[in-house]
Amino acid sequence: MGTTAQGGTSVAQFKSGMTKYCESMGYKLHYDKSIASNGVFNYEYAKVQLMSHRPLAIFTSKYSYSNITELENCDSISIYSSVSRHAMAAFGYREITYTLSGGNRIDRFLYVATGSVVYGTGYYNIDKNTTIEECYGLFVTDIN
Repeated sequence: MGTTAQGGTSVAQFKSGMTKYCESMGYKLHYDKSIASNGVFNYEYAKVQLMSHRPLAIFTSKYSYSNITELENCDSISIYSSVSRHAMAAFGYREITYTLSGGNRIDRFLYVATGSVVYGTGYYNIDKNTTIEECYGLFVTDIN
């Protein structure tokens, strides 16, 4: 994919590299339309993709992901944040409704492979500390 320590991998390099890899394995990779456009992430469409068993490739420039441990009457959330460009694969979603004294709050997460040694997988909060530049639904078909 042309990944470097200084510049990482661009979206174009990722798409080219993944396409070549899938073709070498006998598959054709398809990228569904961008689920993020002009800094606006279409969460409802992302959920449709995930419910159709299509993972997402997410490209961010600011992000955080969490490890959520459910306890009795509360959750423990460990958060890792960064302001660098990053790519993650999402393969699920989760919505948590918190009942607070001032009313309910719904937190919306994508379940992701973080690409980090801190947490191999985690919950990516799409509403806090994030900028999703591009996002694609991925699916493969036989090459023939």
